[in-house]
Amino acid sequence: MDVIRYLRKRAVIKQNMTSFEGFKFFQSLNLSRGHFSLTKSLFREFGISDPTPSRSQIESIEGLYGDDDYFEVITVTSTDFNGNSREVTVSRLKNVQSYVQLRIQELAYRGKLLFDEESGPRIWLTIFGDKGGDEFKLAVSIANVETPNSAHHLVPLGIFNDDENAENLTKYLGPIIDELNAMSEVEIELANGSSKIPIVQFLGGDMKFQYEVLGHEGGGSLRSCSYCYKQGKSLIEEYERGVGCVKRSEASYEQDAHSESKKNRNNVKPNSTFLFKRVTLDRVVPASLHIMMGVVQKYGICYCLNSTRQTDNDSGLPILNTDLKTERAAKARLLEAENELNTVETDLLALKNIQQVLERFEERAVIDSGFEDICEAKYCLFKDKQFLKQKRYDSRFEKCGECYEQYHAVCMGLWDTFSWELAGNVGEVLRCHRCAGKTGQKVLKMAVKKRECLEKELTVAVRKRSELECNYECLMDVVKGKGATRKRLEACWKKQGADMILEQTPDIPYVKGFLESFGHYQQLCVARTLTDEERTRMDDAIKSIWKNLLMYAGKETVTPKLHILLEHVMEFVWQHGTIGKMSEQGIESLHKHINFLKVRFRSIPKAPKRWRLIFKALLQRNHISDVS
Repeated sequence: MDVIRYLRKRAVIKQNMTSFEGFKFFQSLNLSRGHFSLTKSLFREFGISDPTPSRSQIESIEGLYGDDDYFEVITVTSTDFNGNSREVTVSRLKNVQSYVQLRIQELAYRGKLLFDEESGPRIWLTIFGDKGGDEFKLAVSIANVETPNSAHHLVPLGIFNDDENAENLTKYLGPIIDELNAMSEVEIELANGSSKIPIVQFLGGDMKFQYEVLGHEGGGSLRSCSYCYKQGKSLIEEYERGVGCVKRSEASYEQDAHSESKKNRNNVKPNSTFLFKRVTLDRVVPASLHIMMGVVQKYGICYCLNSTRQTDNDSGLPILNTDLKTERAAKARLLEAENELNTVETDLLALKNIQQVLERFEERAVIDSGFEDICEAKYCLFKDKQFLKQKRYDSRFEKCGECYEQYHAVCMGLWDTFSWELAGNVGEVLRCHRCAGKTGQKVLKMAVKKRECLEKELTVAVRKRSELECNYECLMDVVKGKGATRKRLEACWKKQGADMILEQTPDIPYVKGFLESFGHYQQLCVARTLTDEERTRMDDAIKSIWKNLLMYAGKETVTPKLHILLEHVMEFVWQHGTIGKMSEQGIESLHKHINFLKVRFRSIPKAPKRWRLIFKALLQRNHISDVS
């Protein structure tokens, strides 16, 4: 013990945590109060010196960094278009300017506030918004740090459990938006005294969020780009880079929004306005993470998956552009075969009845039906009582094209579905049995021969339906990714690569080149300022992506994400030196952390109290991130 005390005095070893270290320990391990108390009791049980501070000390720190005065939780009644009302829980900061200034001051005090040639003596503040699960989250990130994309570095501004749109943002988080629009600078204490630092605001997040706060109609519209007026939905082989990309501006957005003609609005929502007034269009950050996921999925991963489908597809049925279209087309063919089988079965059953009636005519054993509307045919089938029990044929009349006498259509030999549908058609010339030289025994032989043909057709139809059922099941297995090649592909993806098991088509080298080029591009989407050489490499990677796409995906459409990658990513990078500092990775990670906190506090029945604890935990982790 003397040695330990000596080492402690010399600051060589440390046995106990400070109050803040205990607080960080408690939060980093996501301990509940019960688990923390259990940890302390186990230390005592095992005879180990307890290094953690008391629970009351940790609770005092919690109150300091997650004080209720920082934020509020309110309940708002929301009514939808159908008149249904629901309670919306809104958690939001009370004083954004003060809290952001506090965070920047803490970063400066810890020496973690960084400035470079691109940012200059300015704070880069990126606004993020996204809906994950049931809740929409609004947050800001201070880009002047080494790890701006950490979920815990984000400053949570507001959370509400309603739809993601500009109206709800204004309704629930209006005070926060007003404060952001008024935030132009912060005053902090530096080593050389007090200093006012300008704030430059950027707009991050995914494209849906950006469309909403800019007032754009979205990616499904004709002019789907939020940066320019180029029309979308063109084929890759017809697309020309840099052509028709007339820039939008803040002024053009306002002009389009107030245009009376829908055509002249250029897919800007009527009477809309920028929600965040201090964000100019050149500071709207291309959604690098979602661009990567969307473009690689559509033009790379899906190509590989479709290749495995073609290899695994032994059904003989075509694979169309989408799973839904493929399933519908296959079902249509199966339904057609089933209808054909049902038709043959119906015709065969009806013909058996006709044959029995004709045999009774030959045997003079007809049972009088008492049917009054009989025709002039020698063997009028309606004379027999048994024939009237069938529902297949009605007593419609047709005129013979030679003798011009009226006969029942069925008594003229219209026995199958195809022939029956000819009845009543203009221009069809029908002949009665007498004019065709078929009477008595010949009519019966004709019925027997027709029945034999239908029995053969039935055998073929049953076999066809059975084959199509097997083919349909095989195709659906392929569509659902259960094919043998698909499984091998997934196994290879887990190891080293996919091209080795795909059929070596002429397109494969270009698909590989596309994926490799995208990998080079993504390696440069880092949270720091790029050098001129790195910016040039990123530009070259995008050019290579496009070059490879032209070689194998010419018939595919250019998606809004691909268009932004081709036309606007490098514009942003050349101007601001980075795209990774404002990446939406942080807000995506925040969803996971909030979901964990929802589970942690799930036993609290009242939503306002539960969200008060969740929001407080977010603020506490935000502080720990900035000071660690």
